Amino acid sequence: MTRRDVAALTVGVVAVTVATAYWFVQLGEAGLLSVDWATYANAFARWRDGLAVFDAVQTSGPYELPDVVRFGYAYPPPTVPFFAPFATFPVGFFLWETANVAVLMTGLYAVMRHEIPDHSAMGFAVAMGALALFAGYGIGIAAGNVNVGLAGILAWAWVLGRGHRAGIIAGAGAILKVVPGVLVFWTRPSSFSWTVAWAVVTAGTLSLITLPFVGFQSWLDFAIALGNSMPICDAVGFHPSLACGAIELGIPITAAKLFSIVAAGALGLGALWVTNDFIAFALVVFAMLAPVADMHAHSLLPLFVLAVVGVARTAGMRTRRSHSLR
Repeated sequence: MTRRDVAALTVGVVAVTVATAYWFVQLGEAGLLSVDWATYANAFARWRDGLAVFDAVQTSGPYELPDVVRFGYAYPPPTVPFFAPFATFPVGFFLWETANVAVLMTGLYAVMRHEIPDHSAMGFAVAMGALALFAGYGIGIAAGNVNVGLAGILAWAWVLGRGHRAGIIAGAGAILKVVPGVLVFWTRPSSFSWTVAWAVVTAGTLSLITLPFVGFQSWLDFAIALGNSMPICDAVGFHPSLACGAIELGIPITAAKLFSIVAAGALGLGALWVTNDFIAFALVVFAMLAPVADMHAHSLLPLFVLAVVGVARTAGMRTRRSHSLR
């Protein structure tokens, strides 16, 4: 590693640190600091105390997710027991933030090592600089949202490549937050059956292991709560979703939600049959975003990962082409 690399990495670390501090202050002033972490921690506390994880507001009729922040829940039941190490403040919060940042940073660095091994340090430094300027990261980390870590998992999925190993990531991702389950399409037709099998085995194993602890009722509540959640289309601070676009065209809400799910499946199937890896990866990323009806800035972190992969891949191709011409 050269001195220039060390200098660039130092600048990148400082930039990310300053950006993180800035968003901590901004969300603190708005009363939203660690709000998503608090939602997860409170869900764990209710489960620990033998109470329902999903609030009655979620199971009794239509609702919007911001209306149940801190006292509701939006993820599959198996995630609740696994949150135990992260459920206390300040230690648990610190561990949660560290884990999410570590997954994202190692994923971005792995992309650089994969695409531009001779310039990975400089590439990683540039990626950190770009991340510091991306509001989705700062807001996500200040809120303690799991999307930060999921973006890192997506980066690792690119590095691991298309194939049945994506099934393990998809299965675990589906249990973590449903939509990463579309990574089951990050494979090729010849290995799709094995990818699906690994996804089913992974998700099934995690579900069966935790079922005695979370109970069958929590799964029923989750299904009802998921069906009752409504797209957020006009609130300040949210970004338009595919479901909201369909609603604007006059499509009923239920049909709009179904349309976004069908679109995700169609994009995933398209990725399966596309031979170009980057285009396939892009389709998978769009498939992850298609069904999201509660769009925040940190919901767009997969697009940041896609951009990083695209730039690094292009730089790597140019470097290899330059070497071949010498």
